[in-house]
Amino acid sequence: MRPRNALRLLGYVAAWAVVAVPVALWLFVHTSQDTVLASHDACLRPTLDGEATLHLGPFLPDVRADTGSFVDNRELEVYGTPAAP
Repeated sequence: MRPRNALRLLGYVAAWAVVAVPVALWLFVHTSQDTVLASHDACLRPTLDGEATLHLGPFLPDVRADTGSFVDNRELEVYGTPAAP
């Protein structure tokens, strides 16, 4: 491979990284997953604050735990149960 072609390829890879990394980070932070936890509806969201957070509603205090990592931490918000009137 000639040096000129190698530089062109390196430029394409750098341009791809400049676009792909911010888009991937934005998609990671702005996604959520609805789930059921102990018969309660819950919403799971990623965070980048280094802590896992459980929002347990208006009557119980929120729980936060240090995860030791800044990537792929979770925030869990628990809603009411469908069994409640």
